[in-house]
Amino acid sequence: MVGDNLTEKRTAIKPDTLVVGVDVGKSTHVARARFPDGSFTRPLPVVTDVDGFRNLHEHIVQWQQQAECADVMVGLESTGVYWENLAFWLEGRGYRVMQVNPLHVHQSKEMLDNSPGKTDGKDALLIADLVAQGKYLSFVMPRGVFADLRQLAALRARLVVERTTYLSRLHLMVSLLFPEFGGVFRDLATRVARRMLYYFPTPEDVRNHTVAAMARRVRKDGGIRLRESKLVLLRERAAATVGVSEGKSALVMTLRDTLTALDGLDQRIGQIEVRMAENLARVDESRYLLSIDGVGTVSAAVILGETGGLRRYVSAEAILKLAGLNLFEVSSGMHKGARHISRRGRPRLRQILYFVALHHARPGMPLYSYYARLVDRGMPKPKALVALSCRLVRIMYALVRDGRYFSVQTPQPVSQVA
Repeated sequence: MVGDNLTEKRTAIKPDTLVVGVDVGKSTHVARARFPDGSFTRPLPVVTDVDGFRNLHEHIVQWQQQAECADVMVGLESTGVYWENLAFWLEGRGYRVMQVNPLHVHQSKEMLDNSPGKTDGKDALLIADLVAQGKYLSFVMPRGVFADLRQLAALRARLVVERTTYLSRLHLMVSLLFPEFGGVFRDLATRVARRMLYYFPTPEDVRNHTVAAMARRVRKDGGIRLRESKLVLLRERAAATVGVSEGKSALVMTLRDTLTALDGLDQRIGQIEVRMAENLARVDESRYLLSIDGVGTVSAAVILGETGGLRRYVSAEAILKLAGLNLFEVSSGMHKGARHISRRGRPRLRQILYFVALHHARPGMPLYSYYARLVDRGMPKPKALVALSCRLVRIMYALVRDGRYFSVQTPQPVSQVA
């Protein structure tokens, strides 16, 4: 299980522990070993293929035998995604793999030799030294269904960003071609607004068709509810339009291309969410998370994919640290600084927890009373939402740990239930 206690991290480094630091690169890593007496090996280039990984393994075995070390820990600087292949490969061979924050490596450069100089060999040495001091990050490598959920969540996030870009382009096209359209169909993202724009993209198209003809054409797509009173209003607005006339045919082509792209993105996002639901059905932790108001398929998939499963952590505080929701303050002497969240964790996990907190910050929601109390005490609403996010993490962890479904009522001890 994963914890975050500094004392536990330091005590994990025994007097006979060999620590290997790896500076991660795209095509070549650099490794250096730190012996228990504080001495280091020379830099070892590690090519990112199976022969390079085997060569690293052979050197680790040699170093371990040379120093008569009973244990080995490997620290990796988390650079992009390039460290993951080596981390999985090493874990599969029984090594304990730790993560070192690149910011810590950067800040430690001058402390080593009083020089801001950077080399891969120096960084590998710093990484090994930081691990030996217990200044590493415990983490969970998602495996199996959790790895699938994480990749699905990342893919969906990318497609949602792409969809937002196309929606912005759609608003731009409509503002040029038919600026009055938004006054009738206020949400251009809805299916009915997009179908209307596809078949009747210009004021002239609207004026040249009767209300009944437009309604029939849009309803042919099936599942679209359309009030004819809106079409009457649209024809009135189209009679006095200020839409551009120059380059209209190209604008219409661009508009329809944008709408086609949006339809394709919606379909792909829907397929991803179906796959998420299928994977969640294979994880028993998901049913406890889904019992919480505001936690749906996407939220549960992100939480489980980013954490690798809540049961693998020793406490809710470790999850808060992973999400970057752990608090810190900067105080000195008579000055006491305000407390802030670190934001050093996984942003996608932090974002989804914040969205769930927003859901519970509405009157009538199960945790609204907690949020309202914080605001009544004078806490700014953004900070109250962060506090609510932290409370949700603790609730989620407790539910999964105890195998309970969410309930507004506080669960009674087993002795009282009997």
